[in-house]
This record gives sequence, C-alpha cells and structure tokens, in this order.
Amino acid sequence: MIIVTQYRERDGERHAQTTLGFSDPLKAIGHMAKVELAFGARVVSVNDNRIELETSMMDFVDTSSFEGPPEELRPLLDLIHYYLLADKDHHEAVFGHAVKTISETKEEGAKTPLFLSLMGPMLVGINRLKVAVMLAAGVTDEDDIEAGMDARIEDLTAAAGLQAEGACSFREALHPN
Repeated sequence: MIIVTQYRERDGERHAQTTLGFSDPLKAIGHMAKVELAFGARVVSVNDNRIELETSMMDFVDTSSFEGPPEELRPLLDLIHYYLLADKDHHEAVFGHAVKTISETKEEGAKTPLFLSLMGPMLVGINRLKVAVMLAAGVTDEDDIEAGMDARIEDLTAAAGLQAEGACSFREALHPN
C-alpha cells in the first residue's frame, strides 16, 4: 500500500491535510503525474521508502509525500528518475516547447507577467512529465521526443507500446496519416 499525505501551506500556516491510500502502484503513479508533476512539482527528497514533492501555486505551497514498501514504490521512483533526467538531459524539448506554446498563444493577456508566473511552471512541468513518460517507455531518439511534445500523455504511452511491439515506429503511432 502506498500512502500519500498532502498538505497545503499558506503564509507559513498549514491548512488542509489529506491522506490517500493506493493498493495499485500504477494508480499512485497516475496521481503523482496528474496532481504533482504536471504542475511543475519540485522533488524535495527521495529514498527507498518515501518521495516528497512540493508544488507552488501563487502563495500556496502543496507538499505531498508518497510512502510505501520499496518494491511498491519502485515504479514511482523510476518516474521521478526520468522526471529529473528530462530536466537535465532534454532541456531544449522541455523549455523550448514551453516557450513555443506561449509564443503561439493568441489569448489576450497570455503573455503578461501574471499569466507567465502562473502558467510557466505548469507548462514546464507537463513538458518535463511528457519527456519522462517517453524515456520511461524506452523512447530515446531526440526527433521522436520532439514529435511527442504535442501529444497527450495517454497517446505517448500508447505509441511507445506500439513501437515496443514492433507494430510501427513511435512517430507513425502518433501521426498515423
């Protein structure tokens, strides 16, 4: 069982606290990916039994800890490894795509400092998560990674699965026409 404890701090005071339990590590990965990493979470600490993440939004800081036996936590630790690797080794894909997304946005006010301070960490977080998912699925070709940056995470995992089965290339799976 993986136990997730989350709390929110504002102005130095702890507010809401939530505790969740996941018997399926894949559900815990989904929670970590969608609730923390996609919002640009910062990895605070990692060991065999515990992962601690912090996510900042405006004047809130959300802290989440994922705790469990090492064998159950292993898939989450692998995701964190690739999440950090994505930032280190695939900087251009992560940040370049965030800049491209912002520059192509036609929404009024989308390039203001307020918008950028709110959305920037999320754009970087989701892009870092996409690269991490691709790396974890065995996609390492830089052109494939770039091709996957506009895809949904669900499509990335499906395309990587088709590539692994030999059904088609990663890019063919993403763009079948």
